[in-house]
Amino acid sequence: MNFVLAVFAIIFLQTAQGEIDNAIIGDPSVECGDDFFEVKFDTRTTFHGIAFVQNHLDNPDCRTFARKDESAKNSSLRLTFDQCAIEKRHSVSVC
Repeated sequence: MNFVLAVFAIIFLQTAQGEIDNAIIGDPSVECGDDFFEVKFDTRTTFHGIAFVQNHLDNPDCRTFARKDESAKNSSLRLTFDQCAIEKRHSVSVC
């Protein structure tokens, strides 16, 4: 049983010189629980951004900031199904 979830991450990256070319490496991983899911992703360079649910940036429960660790190249966003207008759907994978 898989959960079909739509989560959009937007990364804002800036330095004094301008934008940094950073990208997600590989596929993000999704961990599903009975009442939550977590999206984890790795980036090419140190992550200095925000991951959030589309249209819910103003809600602190629907976003995550980069870690204070200056060398972190990964981040995650963990949400419960009662947050951020998340819809839980059951589906069957066909391989």
